[in-house]
Amino acid sequence: MRIKAPNAAPGTQAARTLESDHGKCLKMMDAEFYTFGFVIGEYVTLDEAASKIEEVSIDELPLYDGDLLAQEELMEKIKDAIENPPAEGEQWQVGMSLFRDAIITFDGKRYKVLHNHVTQADWLPPALASLYLLLPDAGVIPDWEQPQSHNPYMKGDKVNYKGEVYESLIDNNVWSPEAYLAGWRKL
Repeated sequence: MRIKAPNAAPGTQAARTLESDHGKCLKMMDAEFYTFGFVIGEYVTLDEAASKIEEVSIDELPLYDGDLLAQEELMEKIKDAIENPPAEGEQWQVGMSLFRDAIITFDGKRYKVLHNHVTQADWLPPALASLYLLLPDAGVIPDWEQPQSHNPYMKGDKVNYKGEVYESLIDNNVWSPEAYLAGWRKL
């Protein structure tokens, strides 16, 4: 299990997550579901959260009541999703297992996956900035926008800011070139 706590500006609360390792899922104690990651609220310490979450190999997932053939098919789908993630730019559809940093396409636009999850009909990329980051068209340098804790600028990202092009010099950059010039290089 990996703990992710991105850098945050002093006095702010960045999203903290617990994420499963490759080939494993997470289960909150006494819960009836498995997932690839949890976002931890600001009033819970990472140690408290980790103590209530167990990491389980996909080979150890409990089988559901019902048809054994359906259970085996489900396990094969889970294993296949982990071993064969979607190809870059694959069309988004309900029921896809997506892993952090995968690139998918929805309504002709490219999105980067921010957290491991299985897609649902009511979790559409344009509506969930906490799960998907809209990527600019190839060759287009986007205007700087105030990022949230889940979508900071990373080292090498380029932005237009007040008529000038800047490149981020640091990962997890949530400051404008004006607010934190040491984090940016004017091109």
